[in-house]
Amino acid sequence: MDSHPLFEQTFEYERCSSTISEARNLLPSLDGNALFIAKEQMDGRGRKGNLWSSPRGGLWFTMAIKDLDVPSGFTLFIGQCLHMTLKKITKSEDISIKWPNDIYYKEKKVAGIIVKKLRNYHLVGIGVNTNCVLPERLHKTATSLQKICPVNNQEILFEFLDYFQSKLIDYLEQGLDEEYLNRFSFLKNKKVTLGTEFANYQGVVKNINKEGKIVLLLDNGLIQPFFSGSILNFAQKKR
Repeated sequence: MDSHPLFEQTFEYERCSSTISEARNLLPSLDGNALFIAKEQMDGRGRKGNLWSSPRGGLWFTMAIKDLDVPSGFTLFIGQCLHMTLKKITKSEDISIKWPNDIYYKEKKVAGIIVKKLRNYHLVGIGVNTNCVLPERLHKTATSLQKICPVNNQEILFEFLDYFQSKLIDYLEQGLDEEYLNRFSFLKNKKVTLGTEFANYQGVVKNINKEGKIVLLLDNGLIQPFFSGSILNFAQKKR
């Protein structure tokens, strides 16, 4: 695969446990930004350690970005760049951003993001179901881009990296583009159950704010922003 000017080093694997694990292991020896790409991951993980199926054909990679001081909502910024990429390439109006770290096609997941801060690096792990065949157990909740149109992994990767590079300064100086995030929000106006470390909350999603918090109109009538949590369930149809 060709190199990208954003990275001093690129590591490619036929198969590995996960690209974010490889990045973590090589972190002490890195000099500058690095990109890790695998054709197959044996132990891909999402948020909270959830297993992420990563068969051949998909796009599995991790960016190791050095000395980046980011404002809040970095994962959502990554989500915006990935959404812009997939929307452009598929030309589909059914691609959306699901807070806090997923990209959906219609009602199913096509991509996920995980961000970790280690030492002076941000590790950004991204998995995109591009040309892969997913296990049958995932058919109700996930899909692949090949069902929309033919896609090329390198084209998607480089388009994403170009968006990331070109949009980064605006994000660092001005924060999240909340107008974009809300325009393409998968959850906006949907009834959800949000799980946090303290309790579960039910309400209708009003918006995502400038800090990247999800704002709910709770069942008790209060409006409450949440910085973190997991969407445990959501209504299939918008109100």
